[in-house]
Order: sequence, then C-alpha cells, then structure tokens
Amino acid sequence: MDVTSRILIVDDDPTNRRVLVDSLRKTGYETLEACDGESALEVATRECPDLILLDVMLPGRDGFEVCKILKGQERTCSIPVIFLTASTRAKDVESGFSLGASDYITKPFNVKEVRARVAMHLQLRRIQEELVERNARLEQMTRVVAEQNVELRLLSRIDPLTGLLNRRAWEEMAQNEHARYLRNGNAYALIMIDVDHFKQFNDTKGHQFGDDCLRKLAECIRSTCRQTDAVGRYGGEEFVVIAPETGFEAARALAERIRQAVFNLHIPHSASSAADRVTLSLGVSPCNQRGLEHALRQADDALYSAKRNGRNRVSDGLTDDVGVEDQQEVKLVGFIPIESSPPRGEQARMLVALLDFCRSLGATDDLNDAMDQIVSVTASLVGCRRVSIMLPAGDGKSLAVARMIGVDEPAALSAAVPIDDSIAGQVFTIGRSLVVNSEAESGTISGKNDDDLFVSAPMVCTSLGSGGNIVGVLNATDRVGGRPFDDCALEYIDMVANIGGTAIRSIQTRKARDEARDLIMVALAKLAERRDSSTGGHVDRVTQYSLLLARELRKRPEFQPQIDDAFLYDLERATPLHDIGKVAIPDRVLLKPGRLNAHEMAVIRTHSQIGAETIRNVRVRAPALSMLKMAEEIAACHHEWYDGSGYLEGLKGDAIPLSARIVAVADAYDALTSDRIYRKSVGHESAIATIVKCSATQFDPAVVQALLRCDRDFKRLSKALTDHPKATTCGRSSAAPTPVESAS
Repeated sequence: MDVTSRILIVDDDPTNRRVLVDSLRKTGYETLEACDGESALEVATRECPDLILLDVMLPGRDGFEVCKILKGQERTCSIPVIFLTASTRAKDVESGFSLGASDYITKPFNVKEVRARVAMHLQLRRIQEELVERNARLEQMTRVVAEQNVELRLLSRIDPLTGLLNRRAWEEMAQNEHARYLRNGNAYALIMIDVDHFKQFNDTKGHQFGDDCLRKLAECIRSTCRQTDAVGRYGGEEFVVIAPETGFEAARALAERIRQAVFNLHIPHSASSAADRVTLSLGVSPCNQRGLEHALRQADDALYSAKRNGRNRVSDGLTDDVGVEDQQEVKLVGFIPIESSPPRGEQARMLVALLDFCRSLGATDDLNDAMDQIVSVTASLVGCRRVSIMLPAGDGKSLAVARMIGVDEPAALSAAVPIDDSIAGQVFTIGRSLVVNSEAESGTISGKNDDDLFVSAPMVCTSLGSGGNIVGVLNATDRVGGRPFDDCALEYIDMVANIGGTAIRSIQTRKARDEARDLIMVALAKLAERRDSSTGGHVDRVTQYSLLLARELRKRPEFQPQIDDAFLYDLERATPLHDIGKVAIPDRVLLKPGRLNAHEMAVIRTHSQIGAETIRNVRVRAPALSMLKMAEEIAACHHEWYDGSGYLEGLKGDAIPLSARIVAVADAYDALTSDRIYRKSVGHESAIATIVKCSATQFDPAVVQALLRCDRDFKRLSKALTDHPKATTCGRSSAAPTPVESAS
C-alpha cells in the first residue's frame, strides 16, 4: 500500500464521511472531504487526489454531473471515481460507468469492502501509469529507431571509406540528371577517373596507406568540383563525376583541374610508371540522346584511351590526350596494358546484376530472403560454387551457418564455429577480409575449426557490414576453374558484403523493434490474467482456435480477399486482448459462483467498452499498427450477436467485424469446454452441438460451418491445450450470454 495516497470523500452525510475517514486513515491513507458537488469539484481540481469516493445523491450538482465534469478536465480526468449510492437500479449503474466511473459501491457499505476496492483501484491506477510510462519509452525507442533508419538510409548512399556517394546513389542522381536533360535540354558531362597503378601502391605500401590515399584523393576531387557536381566512388580506385549544365569543353577543363590538383598533392608512388607520385587518368564524355549508359560507355572508353596513352592525362577518346605534367617529371613508357579486367559485356552484366541486387534487397524485410539474395548474387558475380553466410549464435561465442550454397547442409547446421579459434571468427572480430589464393598461403592461416566450410584455396572470407556494424561473415570458395580472386572479384565481394550487411542489420533492427512492441501488447493482455492464473490458458486457447477458424475460412473464395497473411498476423496478436477490459471488473462479480443478477450482469458487460477504450487510447499513439485496430474491434464486438441482439452496439450480420465473429465462436467453444466456478465443462461434441444450435442467431453461420469442417482439428487442439483442472479457481468466462452460458 502506498501511504502517500490521498482519497477525496464526497458525501453530504457527516456520519458516512466520518466512518470512511476513520477507516481509511487507520489503513494509512490521507483523506480530503467535501459535502456537496461544488466543493468536490473545487477540492479535486486543486488537490488532484489519487482516488475519489463520490456519493450520487448530493445537494446542488449530483454525483453523476460531478463525475462528468471531472472526466472532462485534463487535470482530473485520470482520477479513479468510485460511486457510493443506495440505488441498485441497473440503469443507474450503467449511467455511472458510461460517465467514466471505475466502480460502484452500494449503501449501506461495508468498510472492509470499501478499503479493498480502494486498494484495488489505486493499484490499477499505478499499473495504468506504468503502462503510460512504458508506452512513452516505447515511443522514444520508436523515434530513435526511426532516426537510426534515416541514418542507415543516408549511410546506404555514402561510401564508408571516402564519404562520397556510393555507386547506387550516384547512379540515381545521374539518372535524374539525364531525365532533366531529356525534358529541358540542359546538357551535362561525365568524367570517369581511375588512380594510376593503384594495385602496385597497395602492394608496396599496404592497404592502410591505400585507404588513406583514397580518402585524400576523394577530398581533393570533391573540393575541386562545384557544389552542383555529383562525385561518387564507382569502384575500388575508380571515381566518377557528373557535371550538370556543363558543355564538353568545360568538362575537359574541369577534368584537367582535377588531374592537376591530385598531381599537386605529391603523394609518393615509386611503383608507378606514370610519375613518381600518385596520378589520375580521366575520361570525359558529353551527354547524348542515346541514354546515360551510352554516355558512361563513352567516358569509360575515353578513360581506357588515357591509360593506353601513358596515364596521368585527360582524354575524350576523340582528340589528342592533354594535361600531362612537366615531361621531366613524368616517366612515359609508351603503351602499358591495362590491368586485367572482365570484358566490357561481362562488366555490364555484373553491373546490372548488382543494381538489381540493390533494388531487390532494399524492397525486402525478410531476413531469410535477404540472405538468399546475398549468397546467390555472390555466387553469380565471382563464379563460386560454395558460398555461405555465418551469423553469431545465441551463445555469443560462436558463428553458425545461416544460409548456404553448395555446403553440405547437415554438416553445416551441426557446426558451431568458435569466434576465438576460426578463420571466420577472426574476420568477424577484426572486420577485415581474408583472401587465400593458393594452397601455400592457406598453410599460414591460424584457425582450424571451420575448415569443412571451405573446399580449398582460393577462398575469401569477408565481414558483412562496415565500421562497427559487423553482423556476420560471408564465405566464398570453390571458384570455377580454380581461378584466384583478382582485384575485380574482390571488389564485387566487398560491395555485396557491405550492402548485404547493412540490409541484414536494418532487418534485425526492425525485427527487434516489432518483437518489443508485441511483448508490450502481450504484457497488456496479461494484466487481465493477474486476476486469475488459469485465464492465461484461456487467452492462448482462444488465440489458437481463432487462427484455426480463420485459416479454414481462407479456403473459401468469398473470404480470400479479406483473410490474407496480414489478417492472420494481426489476428494472432489482437486476439489475446479480447478480454482486457476484465481488469476493471470486481472479483465479487468476476469470480462469483452461480448466475449473476441484473446489476452484476450490467457491471460485467462494461468490460467490452473498457477494453475497447483502453486499446483505442494506445492506438491513437501508434496509428500505424493495424493490429491495434483489429484488437479494438474484437474487444468491442465479440459479444455482438449475428441476429443483432448482442452488445455493445447491437450490430447485426456482416456489420460485425469478421475478426470479432471468428473470436466469438472460438471464445464460446473454450467457455463451454473449460471448467468454471459456476458450472462444469461439457465435452467437445456437446460444445459443437450447442454452437451449431446458435448458428445464425448468436454466431455467423459461415464461421460455424468452418468450425464443423475442422471439427477434428479443434478436438485435437483442445486436448493439447487444456489446462489442468482448477474448478475452484477458474474465473467467469465472458464468452457469450445465454444460450451459450456465460456471465456476460
């Protein structure tokens, strides 16, 4: 009990006030008093008590009017109100609850019952406040996740090493610029850029110096271009620029400024045949009506011409190459063959495959589908017969194969590769690739526990993701023809791993958020189960029965447009909330043995309205959750009858939401086949016969027919899910009023 709780007692009878004050103060509560409606409103507004005991019959404003005003004020609307009255008329009880009262106590009252009711509603208020706080935290988490998703979308467009646009983002901008050119005739130009002899730079200085060099070059290119120019990293050491509203000669001049700016960086490169420093070769192409791809091919051809004619120069593929620095500083050696690369037709195929991969991966939210795409495109791009993805296992100490091509499945699924003693584990830990192109190189690698995942060298093991966001490992081996992995193949694998890792992390983040949301919804449903430990089994059973009925209905053509996968997904999560309003029903009614009187029936029927309003309040804060809309419909309407004689609204036929019609049958079946304190359960056959008897009056005939079609499945599921007998503790079911016997 919270000794700081304050109770406002409103009664025009001084004796009643004194009895209540003495009783509550002995229990440890603080009390406030008012003798009429006006003073009650004044005290409640000023002091904001934790609970109000309100007499109905008051001088001036009566208790009903006072309650209506309190519930209409933001400052007092959440304060629980318990009516005190000598009236036992069902109409008065319903009026009180419709105004927002939490409970109803008749006079003459029993002080022990009053204390018990007060304690219960104070606890409920604390639970409600905790839920509000949890929902606020959930909203904050949702905002954080949304911000992270924005950041991820931004990162998915940025090359992590250079900070330039990645290839996908640059191509999107280029397509937009070409479309603008076709609409308005505003010319643009393309510049393809390649770092001369960069492989030799990496071989002599190491990849760390190579990465530093690429970052410096990227910044130099970006600062030399205009703000309107779009600069991207096109590949390993390739960059690309699209210059809007730029003619051919202006583009050549820009390319020369870029070449000169990089030359002036004086980054030493002793292994280059073009100069004693890092240099660029650049190809320039104007736009044309034949399309962006044709302009890119022209720029690529021009770049090839610049390399063929000595590097460190700008070429348009038509005129003489220009821009070579002081000839005394440049070591020209005539024709030097370009490093081996796939034929241009093959390059185009690979680029199309990568573009399709990016688009398809961005459209999926299924983790298995994403991993299938990653292993498939890796196998296709680099010609590997064995490709696998490994993700951290639940113990956090090992990696397990999550997706595979060409890997012996039983062996892979039974393996748990230690992170601290395996090739894949080392790559996962350090976040860098491991490449073995010969058997001789494989002998120098430590880590023996994942040898079965690789046939032999050549092999590549690279991390999925980038920076501090490594989600797993991508393995590729058994390359067709036993060819070693060249720079081009490694570049493709690196691109797939970075893009795929980002996609996997995004999906896992969304999944974690959805699971947290569903757990909170289940926790809300379990509030009602705190009243009765057996009712949790009722919630689980009704959910499974409802899904069984929905899947059976789905087989009928008339229901297929409505009952899709999304409907089943929402139904599974919404059904547990169907009786959440019972949390507000007093134990003396909910757990009463025997039949209820009219007053008690009116009280228990309020649980549908209370449940629907509770869910509606949550739904307002999360309108995108379709599950909450269905949950509200079920809570409000699963006691409606098909012939229109049910409650709350007296809906009839198909005007009752389909989800509520399904849950009504599932709820009734469970009510009949489960022991209750006011009656024993009946057998499966008797329950089915009773429900069939109520077809077209209480229940939707189509749903009843679905029940008959899956009669055996219901019987089998009922046996599997039945609680251990607890006839003395089971609460009152709210499945349906007579003829299917129930309390509500």
